[in-house]
Amino acid sequence: MESVLPYIIRWCLLANVVAGLIVIYIASRVRNSILHEKFLTGGVGLIVIHCLHALLVAAFFYDRPYLDWGAPYGLGYGPLLYFALRSSLADHRLVARDYILHAAPFIIYYILYIVWLCFPSSGDLMYLIIRNSLFKAIILSFFCYGLYAFYLYRSGSLKLKHSLNLLTSAGLVLLIVGFLMISVDSSSPRSHASFYIPRLMMYGMMTIVVFVVLDHKVRLLSHPEADPYQQEQVAALETRSYAKSGVPAQTLALYEERVMQAVEGERLFLDPALNLERLSEVTKISRHHLSQIFSLNMGKSFTDYINQLRIEHACKELRLRNDVSIEQLGYECGFNSKVSFYRNFKLYTGSTPSQYLADVNASES
Repeated sequence: MESVLPYIIRWCLLANVVAGLIVIYIASRVRNSILHEKFLTGGVGLIVIHCLHALLVAAFFYDRPYLDWGAPYGLGYGPLLYFALRSSLADHRLVARDYILHAAPFIIYYILYIVWLCFPSSGDLMYLIIRNSLFKAIILSFFCYGLYAFYLYRSGSLKLKHSLNLLTSAGLVLLIVGFLMISVDSSSPRSHASFYIPRLMMYGMMTIVVFVVLDHKVRLLSHPEADPYQQEQVAALETRSYAKSGVPAQTLALYEERVMQAVEGERLFLDPALNLERLSEVTKISRHHLSQIFSLNMGKSFTDYINQLRIEHACKELRLRNDVSIEQLGYECGFNSKVSFYRNFKLYTGSTPSQYLADVNASES
């Protein structure tokens, strides 16, 4: 079993490289200007470089494993997470000093690594410095930046929900890998399994991260109109703008009742042509005030509000009509295409219409 571990690690590294390159390619196609996405892609790029380095060492310098563990790539992940977190804070701007300060440990250790390789006469000294301090520095970095992510999570400083989920998950990964690094650092170099098993687990965590980001990028490429970052940023900007508009809260509450009566009471949400202009005509409320109602009072966009009502109606129909055509039901609920119906149904219920119907039938039998 122990002799198989290095081969499993190589396949894991190769998977990281291939999936990471796909992520980078998709990111170039999405053309997303949001800073979080750039740091997210940068983190995957660092993983690709790290795994390529490890693969080259395993393939051509297997008798010199220090060329792998001596490279300080681990000191780059924490700062990238920090930059992504900071850019998620409201009205925060990163300055050059931030980049220099947090990238300094990685730069310093990389210089030491290059000196170690280029000047063999300093080999023993550099080996002692890197071997005795690099792993500890990486562990400290992972714990500090991982805990910082959870501090922002607990304080509620992150304004974008999608950023909160994705970045705090990355912080959890850093904490887990930090514990694994402690295992690597304290393991005996004479123990084959105690060295390779933690490494396999660490590279496996990288694989999870890369494929999660890959799934995220594919969703952005397939449905750019559903970009969670764009939607949440627009909603945040609208909320700040509307909060200063001076419209009395009582007026907005009355408008909200009128909207709900028209959309839900008169079942306007089933009209596939329903939009803000149409709703404005029916309710005699301006588009601007309608946008305020959805942003401030309801806490969701017009599209989210309508789609949620349509999916709730679809679920009710699936419970009542076991023999219903799912594709036809989507059109009855107001969706213009089967793809849109399936996508929104999965978004709001967590399952496809077919799976939902099967669960309903199973519960009744």
